[in-house]
Amino acid sequence: MAATERLFLLDGMAIAYRAYFAFIQKPLTNAKGENTSAVYGFVTFLNRILSQEFPEHLAVVFDTAAPTFRHKAYQEYKATRQKMPDDMAAQLPILKEVVRAYNIPIVELDGYEADDIIGTLAKQADQEGALSFLVTPDKDFLQLVTKQTKIFKPGRMGTDVEIVDIEGVKKRFGVAPEHVIDVLALTGDSSDNVPGVPGIGEKTAIPLIQKYGTIENLYKHLDDIPQKGVRTKLEANKELAKLSKELVTICTTVPLNVNFHDLKAEKKDTAKLILLFEELNFRSLLERLKLESGVVNEITDEEIAFTPPEEFSDITKDQHTYTLITKEKDFNALCKLLASSDKFVYDTETTSIDALQAALVGISFALKPHEAWYVAIRQSMAETQATLFSEKPHFVSTEGIDITDAIAALKPIFENPTIKKIGHNIKYDMLVLSQYGVQVEGVSFDSMVASYVVRADGRHGMDDVAEEYLNYKPVSYEALTGTGKNQKDIREIPLADVSNYSCEDADITFRLYEHFEQELASLEMTKLCQEIEFPLVSVLAHMEQTGIAIDSKYLAEMSKDLERQIDILTRDIYEDAGSPFNINSTQQLSEVLFNKLKLPAARKTKTGFSTDIAVLESLQGTHPIIE
Repeated sequence: MAATERLFLLDGMAIAYRAYFAFIQKPLTNAKGENTSAVYGFVTFLNRILSQEFPEHLAVVFDTAAPTFRHKAYQEYKATRQKMPDDMAAQLPILKEVVRAYNIPIVELDGYEADDIIGTLAKQADQEGALSFLVTPDKDFLQLVTKQTKIFKPGRMGTDVEIVDIEGVKKRFGVAPEHVIDVLALTGDSSDNVPGVPGIGEKTAIPLIQKYGTIENLYKHLDDIPQKGVRTKLEANKELAKLSKELVTICTTVPLNVNFHDLKAEKKDTAKLILLFEELNFRSLLERLKLESGVVNEITDEEIAFTPPEEFSDITKDQHTYTLITKEKDFNALCKLLASSDKFVYDTETTSIDALQAALVGISFALKPHEAWYVAIRQSMAETQATLFSEKPHFVSTEGIDITDAIAALKPIFENPTIKKIGHNIKYDMLVLSQYGVQVEGVSFDSMVASYVVRADGRHGMDDVAEEYLNYKPVSYEALTGTGKNQKDIREIPLADVSNYSCEDADITFRLYEHFEQELASLEMTKLCQEIEFPLVSVLAHMEQTGIAIDSKYLAEMSKDLERQIDILTRDIYEDAGSPFNINSTQQLSEVLFNKLKLPAARKTKTGFSTDIAVLESLQGTHPIIE
């Protein structure tokens, strides 16, 4: 057995549950409105393992619906566990189908939990010198950790991981892995309805197991326990403690008909995965799969029921009418058109990504798809003079509408709540205009927000969204201005190029608006967006513009009052201790407790003083320092 051989065992149900609840506030759904959060989170984490860990052996382990030996030993086992949500249960058959399409072994056995199967396979691998990684967030698995077996714990969102070894177990539980079951036997587990010893929590259980090692040895030394309350609880619940240990102990002798050597991921069934990802609307995963496999063109449309996208359209291929406005006559005509419209898209061009510091360079408008106008803005004379005499490079356009005149004409249009305003990340544009005294009213749709509501896991920049939903590749800001040392200020770019770039943004945003309006309706999310998501944009913009007021006088007085309270408490502590000492020093505090209180279980160590937590708990309330 090669020392580098590794076995990854995935706790299927635990990972799926974690993914489901990670998206509980904004569940992922497909076009049919079916919840897909559990499957998506599981597949994302599975891809992370396959692409970064390259395991030699791999399997996904599931529970079955059949009762286990634990249910026979204790009928109330897991009786209080809440019923699995229906939309979670509906995903499990699909999840297993996805795992099979990946050609990864699935292991399950009636009468045993996934924990027991994983424990048995890990023990097999351990005995033959292989490394095992138990992929689960479940703390019960900590009892299985050895030099060769570690926990591969998924993070909250399922992408980051934590590797837990023997030292990690000691840090978490205060005991070695083989004694985790003894701590769990005393504390119980409410999620599995394991009773434990009523009234005994981790703060009491851990010191007891640290001292006595096992439940069995603890009960041999009950008379040595100084706290009467703890001793009484243990005496009264001896059988429960024994039963609880049986329930929490993972079985490592499950009669499996498979050996860990047989657990290998074969070549994935790409055609099947494409079908499944299409059904689930996993667009980003689908695109990644196609890029990785490079075999999509070898699969017929009949086999996968999926037509590969056509070549992206762009500004050079698309039919459109974009108009640059620099003359007052044309600007006035546009203002009349905007004032008489029921809705329009607008997009600002500025000198900075900081909306509250940016200078306005121009504004584009679209009232329907494939048509847009760009109003070039010329700075006022005062601002031009300030720029000319500044130390920074200046870019002063002599073309366009004077900013004072432009704002005066557009202000009543933007502030008319009966005219609906549409944008992509429209909060930015609202904040830009607020610096010129314009408070945009009537904001009704934000295609960036809509993109997030439809698919929270996707990318939401306008270029990304246009490519995904419109099969259109817009001119990027980097393509317009350049990058790095060669990047130009937008005011240096030829006006015609800026006009086309900005008009395209407004035009594409209008097309995205029409697309998402229909998609939100099909997903029955229109009401959510109209009543909560879109109105919240204006609220956030006003908050960011206004800021948060604080009462500095009140805070200063509160600070002084807290300082006085700290001084009083410090003097009281010194008085009780008999002399001043560094209160923030754990070592000095331990020394005070040892010398002043003469605790019977305190002992001096190389690093200072150590005190039995249980003894401190028993003395709580008997001395001013122990509160």
